[in-house]
Amino acid sequence: MASKRKRLNLKEKINVLEVAEKEKLRVRSLAERLHVGKTQISELLKNKEGIRKMWVLNSNENLKFRTTETSEIDEVLMKWFRSARAKNIPVSGVLLQEKAKEVGESLGLETFKASNGWLEKFWTRHNLSFKQICGEEKSVNPNEVTDWTGMLKSLLKGYDDRDIFNVDETGLFYRVLPDKTLCFKGEKCSSGKISKERLTICCVATGWETSKLQLLLEKLRNLDVSRTLMYVNLVFRASQIRKRG
Repeated sequence: MASKRKRLNLKEKINVLEVAEKEKLRVRSLAERLHVGKTQISELLKNKEGIRKMWVLNSNENLKFRTTETSEIDEVLMKWFRSARAKNIPVSGVLLQEKAKEVGESLGLETFKASNGWLEKFWTRHNLSFKQICGEEKSVNPNEVTDWTGMLKSLLKGYDDRDIFNVDETGLFYRVLPDKTLCFKGEKCSSGKISKERLTICCVATGWETSKLQLLLEKLRNLDVSRTLMYVNLVFRASQIRKRG
């Protein structure tokens, strides 16, 4: 039983035309190499101009589709981006990619992927940049650090390691937004009113592994922490209120 001859798709037909022109092969040689019928090759060579026009038209349609797809996503995404920036909401690249995926799904564009390459092109198309919103760096004198290191050694003389603790206090501003955002080039980035909601945390460290103290947190008295602290090994104290834990 003779094997069934395959039919060439448009891309394969273009490849046949390129091989035929470059290698100057006859119909029979092309048919044998590609395992297709001589009649199909012959018809292909006769209609090569029409096939090339069809290839160009098909490529343009694909390009048009991709351009339309990008335009639809960009339009919705930029509307959301402008709204977020108007409210001083920081927008990161990851957040933008996630939002782009949501937009793509809502538009029914199942093949759209908000890749890193797409993100870079999006930045370029809309003249965006990544900027620092606010924040400042405290200066430290290197000489003071060196002097204190030497002084500390003398202060610790005569004390056993298990009796030496280092205690420091820090603040956790748990409602503060990120300090960097995507924005339009030339746009002045201001953070707006910064939330002062915070927890004061007291951290204790020692070189003796058996001497472990619980973490101490302090907050305003009206904070309901009973549920939060049920499963956490720490001590909580509300401001000006007796110790809880």
